Amino acid sequence: MTVSQLAKSIATSPTLKLNEEARLLREKGEAVVTWAQVNRRTRRRLPRS
Repeated sequence: MTVSQLAKSIATSPTLKLNEEARLLREKGEAVVTWAQVNRRTRRRLPRS
């Protein structure tokens, strides 16, 4: 298998696709919630047992 064939067989990154979609939404002025924002709000310490 040549390098070019191998490169063609690599699938598009879902993360890069989502980043591009978020960028386009931001450019339109839409609100975009990131995982970091969600994680910061929902992170809670568990009680010690």
